[in-house]
Formats: sequence, structure tokens, C-alpha cells
Amino acid sequence: MSKPVMTVCITGAAGQIGYALLPHLCSGKTFGPDQPVKLHLLDLNIEGVQTALNGVKMELEDATYPLLKGVVCTGDAKVRRHVEAGRSV
Repeated sequence: MSKPVMTVCITGAAGQIGYALLPHLCSGKTFGPDQPVKLHLLDLNIEGVQTALNGVKMELEDATYPLLKGVVCTGDAKVRRHVEAGRSV
């Protein structure tokens, strides 16, 4: 039986620490090798930052992590209300 998808919010996801954390989440090193995740990437609602965040999203999608079930990019901090796990970096 597969586990339900866990939604995880990473704040500052376009920054160096957030960016370095993402492969660990997507590969199963953080929540286990059988835990699918959906990522909500949160960063400043500034055009340049959101452009970088969308670039991060494209990289994650290109990497084809089997546990990654979706990526949402946002500048709206209210997204943290709808996630199971969140970490400010």
C-alpha cells in the first residue's frame, strides 16, 4: 500500500540553502524512500525571485524524481496553512 502524498513547504526555496535541501526531499532521504511529496516552493513575491523559483521548478521536473508528485511556486505566505511539513531556511 502506498503512502498518501505529503505536501511540504520550503520557504526561501530560491536561495542557496533551500535549493540544496530540495534533492534530499525529492529523493526520499528526508521522509523515507517510499514517501511521495508535493513541494510548495515559497519565496519573495518579487519578479526576479519568482523567475528564479520557476527555474528551480523546471530543474526538479527535469530530474524526474519518482517520489516528486508536484511542484507549486508561490510568493503567497498563506500557502503554509495547507501543508503537512514546513521549514523556513
